[in-house]
Amino acid sequence: MPKVIIYARNNTNHLGELDDQVQELLGFAKKKGFEVVALFKEVASGASTDRLALHEVVKLIQDQPDTLLLVKDMSRISDDHSELSKFLGLFSNKVITVLD
Repeated sequence: MPKVIIYARNNTNHLGELDDQVQELLGFAKKKGFEVVALFKEVASGASTDRLALHEVVKLIQDQPDTLLLVKDMSRISDDHSELSKFLGLFSNKVITVLD
């Protein structure tokens, strides 16, 4: 069973959007038979990847090389294309999106 870390981010927790994102990711993981080993929720701007929960996700991925990252879409990692490119340069084969 593949292991995944779920990471959900939103700019605001307006009307439970963050919780809805988490539920969508948990449902996707269950449907695909993934084992969720960690779940991170963050209310923060996506303009930078300098965010506490995302740093924790990166550390876990580095410490557990067989673990994948599950996000709703790539913009949850970063809205900035340059920052996203840097992240994907390190972890491109480790990221699964619900939109795949």
